[in-house]
Amino acid sequence: MSTNSATLYPPSPYPPSLAPPSRELVSVTSNSVLHNETNFLWTEQRIRACTLLADGRYTIEEIAQIVGTSIQILTKWKANSIFSDKLQALLNEFQDKVLATSIALKTNRLQALQRRHRSLESIVLQRTQQTDPSSPFHNPYFSTVPGLNTGFINPSLKSVKVGLNAYELYTIGEIDSSLLNEFRRIEEQAAKETGQWTEQHSISILQKAYIGIDINAV
Repeated sequence: MSTNSATLYPPSPYPPSLAPPSRELVSVTSNSVLHNETNFLWTEQRIRACTLLADGRYTIEEIAQIVGTSIQILTKWKANSIFSDKLQALLNEFQDKVLATSIALKTNRLQALQRRHRSLESIVLQRTQQTDPSSPFHNPYFSTVPGLNTGFINPSLKSVKVGLNAYELYTIGEIDSSLLNEFRRIEEQAAKETGQWTEQHSISILQKAYIGIDINAV
């Protein structure tokens, strides 16, 4: 003999039209809303929120206030795969633009350094030609200055009074330290810009040696 058992529930206090949905129905409905990401629609509000998130200059609280939504809703948008994929695409785009800008600025800096370096080289070249009689920069007064053909000697004339109205001219050559320092500064900056500059740090270790003395031997 079979017995059919049934669970009896108390009558609902709500009219049929106002009765809340069952707990099982609410769970199914909420899960379908959370996972049905294909229904995500881009609105002006969501596009602006995504752009501000990719910009990186605002907090999530500030972005929620700017676009006129709550932090909770903005967090749900971020959890959506469509929204997160667009956010990552914008981040990659911004990074590419920043990289392109930095490379352009770096290239401009290197070109400026190269122009200044060539200008200094022209000064050196003109100085070396002062000893060449066929050169338009030839200067007979400086032809005997030692090292002038290197281009790093700065020649000058000095007059010395030898009589009442008599003067003698002397040629003087000094190493152009300013020119050498400028060459060094430009080359150092260019090496840093191209990642070829390494700092050398020397560490000296002070060692103390203790000598044992036998008191009885003193």
